Amino acid sequence: PTVRDSAGIRIVTNGTIAVPARRLDPRPLLVLGEDEGTVTFGTVVGAIRLSDGSVVVADGKARELRLFEAAGRLVRTVARRGEGPGDLERFGGLLRLPGDTILLWDIQLNRLTRFSRSGLLVRTTLVDRLPTVRHNSMVSSTPSIMLLGAFSDGTLLGSYTGMRLDPPTALYRDTLSLARITPPSAVSTIGAVQIGEVYVFESSATGLLSSDIRPFTTGGKVAAGTSSFWFHDGRRFELREFTPSGALKTIVRLARTPAPVTPKEIAAHRADLIASAKADKDPDPAMRARSIEQSKLIGKWLSFPATHPAFTGLVVASTGEVWAREHGDSTKAQRWHVFAATGVRTATIE
Repeated sequence: PTVRDSAGIRIVTNGTIAVPARRLDPRPLLVLGEDEGTVTFGTVVGAIRLSDGSVVVADGKARELRLFEAAGRLVRTVARRGEGPGDLERFGGLLRLPGDTILLWDIQLNRLTRFSRSGLLVRTTLVDRLPTVRHNSMVSSTPSIMLLGAFSDGTLLGSYTGMRLDPPTALYRDTLSLARITPPSAVSTIGAVQIGEVYVFESSATGLLSSDIRPFTTGGKVAAGTSSFWFHDGRRFELREFTPSGALKTIVRLARTPAPVTPKEIAAHRADLIASAKADKDPDPAMRARSIEQSKLIGKWLSFPATHPAFTGLVVASTGEVWAREHGDSTKAQRWHVFAATGVRTATIE
């Protein structure tokens, strides 16, 4: 790789030189619930592994934290639906803090709850809410934070999205705002990143308004480490590292080019839009006809990106390594590029 400095920002460019390639065994090391007739999961919204190998799973449907020993046996269930100490209403994040403290974020109560490694309640802390956002003269809302990670200085990283109601026909940037929670309760916005594109299409011919993600794009990803957080926009083979306060620190590039979007793929997508509308089971024939016509109009109007996404996944390991998943067929093995904390690519893993 080549490394240079640009106005205090470190830029690391990784070339095409081969790096060690490894393949992960598809067989799981641990399966939870198989041997426990009473253990079922509703909506798994988070899972962490503690230092002794035990696993904590957050079930959003049951509003429970389930503690499993390293071998997979259910040991204890903590938390329940409610607003009392240790209770919760809606999961917004699950983290492991130093000393195996379990941190649970309640997105509805805006509250942090800490449990010991054995599941005993340590304390709960209310966090300030973000200012209310007005979308138009009729609608306003308070953004809800999703918890992403914890920094070694004790602050937390979260994210939230805005809401756009009935805009005119166009392509729009899909942005993710980033917030920093400073104990005990302060919260501040430190920046925003583009994570993709969405479209809105309104037709006077059909009287319908449609919106969705722009085809052949993917959401950018944010992942937190202990001293910084990383981001990719999904469009380029590029990673960006930021300080906890949101200042750009490092740019890491990989000398690869995303695959082109072919005319055949575009034609297939347009056909899928129409097929999906035809499969709609709306009992009103007139409504189904309008929906089919709307899909045809969207296919003609919509512009398509020149290339497929580059990266589609992002993980920061406890070692500080950064794993970025390359776009590919989800039914086949996925390729991850592994970068050292310095930004140097060290391996590819399938």
